Amino acid sequence: MSEELKKLEESITNLEKKVALDITNKIIDEKKITAKPAIDAVTKALQNIGELYEKEEYYLAELVYAGDISKAVLGLLEPYLAKTSAEKDLAKRVVIGTVKGDMHDLGKNIVQAFGRGAGYDIIDLGNDVSAEAFIEELKKNSIKILGVSCLLTACDSELDKILTALKDEGLADVKVVIGGAAMTEKLASGLEKKFNITVKFAPDAINGIKIFNELID
Repeated sequence: MSEELKKLEESITNLEKKVALDITNKIIDEKKITAKPAIDAVTKALQNIGELYEKEEYYLAELVYAGDISKAVLGLLEPYLAKTSAEKDLAKRVVIGTVKGDMHDLGKNIVQAFGRGAGYDIIDLGNDVSAEAFIEELKKNSIKILGVSCLLTACDSELDKILTALKDEGLADVKVVIGGAAMTEKLASGLEKKFNITVKFAPDAINGIKIFNELID
């Protein structure tokens, strides 16, 4: 790893946004490093942050800020990253969104930032997303992983609608990852048995990305 890439990794890990953006702009201006290795440095930094979070050295506030930094850095790099259809890894395409009736999106936004940093093509449908909208996007792009956020207990019924729609539309092979305050491991296990569809619970963004990795292996 070059000195500039190491500095980029360290600045993101240390939550130094201005430093990270300055280094990224320098990399772009000097054209000595292509965007892909720089994005790999972002990925490594987010892995570092995940480890710090698991050690309880970083908390939710740091995760939110890290997501903000990585999103800004990736925004600068992406125009310089070749995206031919041959290079895209379809297995790493994920649809995410917050269920209909729920307007919360903080956790989902962190998943989006960390997922992109980890090399996933994240299609974020936003919040208050209907089962029909999820299905439409999955079918349109032949995507096999769906991330669903639900913070309100009152919105639990929306999960049933989504899983029912997956079965009705012949998409029972789609793997579903659920997260949010209203979600639990027990609920995920129950839904998996009820619908015979893979349903995994992610207690936070870090574990969400780990589950994505397991599902595509």
